[in-house]
Amino acid sequence: MHVAHTVEDLIGSTPLVDLSRLAGGAARVLGKLEATNPGGTIIEPTSGNTGVGLAMVAAARPECAGRTIVAVLPDTGERYLSVEA
Repeated sequence: MHVAHTVEDLIGSTPLVDLSRLAGGAARVLGKLEATNPGGTIIEPTSGNTGVGLAMVAAARPECAGRTIVAVLPDTGERYLSVEA
């Protein structure tokens, strides 16, 4: 088992899970286990779709209560307005 000495030791080490079976062998698909992020904050650079999706899932799932999601996206366009709302 890996034991981190500081929070900084955890940055860039989010565990990945192989989900390729969901693509039927057509592609290698990896999922990040964001729940292991220290501090309970998810920061996602996005053009809109991922940020909107993460916000919807976090709002709907009780196990996400108390988590903060920061979606970093351009300050123009329809997506910006829908996330702000």
